Amino acid sequence: MPVDGPQTIFVMRHGDRYDFDIGMPVWNETALRSHDPPLSLDVGQAQVLDMLGHFRALREAEPDLQITKVLTSPFLRCINTSHPIAAAWDAPLLIENSLWEVSAQGETMASARERACYFPRIDITYESLFRPAPDETFPRGCLERYSRAAYAIEEG
Repeated sequence: MPVDGPQTIFVMRHGDRYDFDIGMPVWNETALRSHDPPLSLDVGQAQVLDMLGHFRALREAEPDLQITKVLTSPFLRCINTSHPIAAAWDAPLLIENSLWEVSAQGETMASARERACYFPRIDITYESLFRPAPDETFPRGCLERYSRAAYAIEEG
């Protein structure tokens, strides 16, 4: 069902990745999910605080603007980035599988229920629009999925 009236959609990328800080070989040797690092301790966390400051300033400048939901990719670094923004706006955090950058090449992604243990804003009842196909091509298949996801998100 389409949303009534105008809506604003913000798109942002996750903060700096921890595996880039310590080096991919070290990360890959120790991580349970090598494609799913958290944010880096210094730069990534600072980027989240900076983005949170922008959203707080936006709320002051436009008090009628409401963020009613925050959609995020299921990757840990994306949840690390978006959870504080959802909390600042008292909005649910929705794991949207159609937003994956690329498939995690056979790795098992943590479930929304597992993530919600650490990120309580996650709405575990939310049904993702769709998941990437396991044999999705890159970059063409990815770009086509992003387009389908953007239309579906806009329609609400």
